Amino acid sequence: TCKGSYSVSDEEIKAAGDAVVAAIGEHTLTNDALQIYYWMEVQNFLSAYGNYAAYFGMDYTQPLDTQRSTYDENLTWQQFFLQAALQNWHQVQAMNLMAEEAGLEISPEDQAYLDGLDAYLEETAKGFGISVEELMTANFGPGSDQEGYRYFQELYLNGLPYYEAESAKMVPTEEDLEAYFAEHEAEYAESGVTKDSKFVDVRHILVQVKGGTTAEDGTTTYSDEEWKTCETD
Repeated sequence: TCKGSYSVSDEEIKAAGDAVVAAIGEHTLTNDALQIYYWMEVQNFLSAYGNYAAYFGMDYTQPLDTQRSTYDENLTWQQFFLQAALQNWHQVQAMNLMAEEAGLEISPEDQAYLDGLDAYLEETAKGFGISVEELMTANFGPGSDQEGYRYFQELYLNGLPYYEAESAKMVPTEEDLEAYFAEHEAEYAESGVTKDSKFVDVRHILVQVKGGTTAEDGTTTYSDEEWKTCETD
């Protein structure tokens, strides 16, 4: 994020595609691959928040290098997503190396997905009436190709077994739960909770009222009768 903006022409993007921008040992990340990581971060953010993105101060109709991120006022949205993309690659590459070191192999289902990836991209592009190259450009910018997207998917899926194996270790056993409860038994007792408790008191119960009348401004109001029905149900 040392530069104020990374927005350049399509020709400059393609010309710098093979430039190495990060490395972990002998493993490197090129500009072409970084683009895919970058746009995946943007797309994941928009997918998660959709129309609510504006509440985060992000206007996707305007250049991302002209807007400050609400997560870090020292970064533009472009810098924010770029930083997230580099961190994501670093984590995925690290998991890939750990999986390799531990002798963990990709699952048959994920391998089957990779084996059919080219055919899937071709079928998807055909459905839109465009070429695979045009599909890649539309999703990840100029210079992006099947090879870069395969690299993205392959790296993630090869490291996934390590992530899953480590995550499984974090699931508490019955013995872990017993020990935790014993350690905090006095705190639970203050709330009236014992080891044999089947139910606990709660402060609030949320209910959903059915019906209602929606005005032109989108405000919905409910009648007394509808509230009574909700409370009795």
